[in-house]
Amino acid sequence: MHKKINEIIRDISKMGIEIGIVTNGDLLKKLTNESLEKIKWIRISLSDYGTFDEAFIYHIKENIGRGPTVDWSFSYVLMRTPELEKIIRAIKFANDNNFSHVRIVSDLLDLEFVPDMEVIKREIKERGVDDSIVNYQERKDFGLGDERCLISLLKPVIGADGYLYPCCLDGEESILIEREGNIMNIKIKNVMVGDMCFTDNGLQQIISKFERPAEPILEVVLKGGRSIRVSKDHKMIVLKDMVIKDKMKKELSDYSTMEKVASELQIGNLIPVMINAPKYNTNVLSKEMCRILGYYVAEGWTNGTNVGFMFNKKEQWKEDLKRCLEKEGILYKVYDRRTGEQIMCNVDLRNIIRKYGCGNKGIEKQIPTEIFNSDEELKKEFLKAYIRGDGHLYKPIKAYNGFRLQLTTISRKLSSDLTILFSQLGIIARPKIERRAGIMRIEGRTVNVHDIYRVNIAGFYNLEKIRDCFDIEIHKGSRGQKRALAFLKKDNIMFIPIKEIVEIEPENDKLYDITLANVNRFFGGNGMILVHNCGTQYSLKEPTRDYEKTMRMGKAQNIGKLYEKQSWFNGSVCAKCYYKDYNYLLNLLFTEIKHVRFV
Repeated sequence: MHKKINEIIRDISKMGIEIGIVTNGDLLKKLTNESLEKIKWIRISLSDYGTFDEAFIYHIKENIGRGPTVDWSFSYVLMRTPELEKIIRAIKFANDNNFSHVRIVSDLLDLEFVPDMEVIKREIKERGVDDSIVNYQERKDFGLGDERCLISLLKPVIGADGYLYPCCLDGEESILIEREGNIMNIKIKNVMVGDMCFTDNGLQQIISKFERPAEPILEVVLKGGRSIRVSKDHKMIVLKDMVIKDKMKKELSDYSTMEKVASELQIGNLIPVMINAPKYNTNVLSKEMCRILGYYVAEGWTNGTNVGFMFNKKEQWKEDLKRCLEKEGILYKVYDRRTGEQIMCNVDLRNIIRKYGCGNKGIEKQIPTEIFNSDEELKKEFLKAYIRGDGHLYKPIKAYNGFRLQLTTISRKLSSDLTILFSQLGIIARPKIERRAGIMRIEGRTVNVHDIYRVNIAGFYNLEKIRDCFDIEIHKGSRGQKRALAFLKKDNIMFIPIKEIVEIEPENDKLYDITLANVNRFFGGNGMILVHNCGTQYSLKEPTRDYEKTMRMGKAQNIGKLYEKQSWFNGSVCAKCYYKDYNYLLNLLFTEIKHVRFV
């Protein structure tokens, strides 16, 4: 909160302007009683990830008592894992303290996985909660920018180039973070300021996030298959000097690194990666639920209402799935199809799949956060079911001495998730990509196809750690194999040479980067690769200017004239607008000055 917030409120009030505040509620105590008398409304932001415990409730109640004339309200952001009890507590608190309304709104940054608002509404009503003041606002998509973008007058940005811009400017790459005490492998576009990021110097807080328009990028592929997709000007970490401690074991006693922009990388450069991912044990799922989730990530799909599984006639795993569904009280029906047996489950399983964020179709599949944060036994229950669906265990042959496990998916995120999950079990996986994305003819039909990701695990020293996940016995080959560990390493860092650098088109219309509190490196990509954060670089198209020239509203020194003329930005060029609803209300206020509730 601005240190002179009370002076700002006083001066704005003197101009006859009504004042509203949106806040997380933490610093309400900094508002004086005189300021509260001048404020028309205060909306307190809540979410499934936020705090609503007794201490917070006491703090809010103490402050609303100082502002009896304020129109108080809650705005609750509904996320992919709804905290229904927290929502109900907020509604009851609002009812008991004469709040004007509670808005429950879908998380605009994660619409793909947010539950249907009607489901939340029904569950609240079934609990007997009075929701007469609740406004259920379900969002389906970003809105396009408005020609008359009044938000540009409310909160413009001054770029380093000395020009005014209407707002900040939309990565499928994942980074390893901690949120609310849980490990998450999350797409960088979905990280939030305040998340804790895993670095080579422990956990560090994300203090800012940057975006810039997308352009052709580079996919840096390491030997063994780990890869990361970055802009050509992104800084990468490369091994510079080293002191070898044990030549046979490839262990280093010391090393130093240097920074290189991605466009200057060369084949053979040694890139640092994390060996063993961190392990927490904060979630307890049943064994049956872990297997259901494993079968779904491998074989399942959802049509928005029901969840289906398809097994060929020889697969006996369908009986195990049925037992797990029955144990969890999930209803299902079985249908005989030409190619096998189909198991269809009702909305109960659909809600579970949405809650855990497993994805709807193959390219969206990912491992639930709860699995990363379960104990080893539950991780193996998930893997047992997943391997049965998407895995193939190759037996020893003359050309290859030992067993080899291969897992196949079209989801890059799932490939990254599997690499991390195996790493938590002390197993080194090798994710590889088969590039084939585009249009193909299959059995006379023209179809869109995706790249294939194959996660390989070899060596008895790896496979024996998950031998309980296999339905056959495995044994050690006649020759020892330690190929996956044959790279230079120190502590939990291993250096792997670059095998390939490919220019590709990005999957999104924006590129992202983050700034951390105390360090400038974090782990990301498919395989926990250590990269440099570029700071403001992702918000720059060139080092000499911020943002896009087409978004300039004028020079910063002319801000007074801009406001005198009310020269708003023409937002019709914006493909996405985060402030669509706000802009609609501002346009209403533009013609008639009065208090309008932001609901």
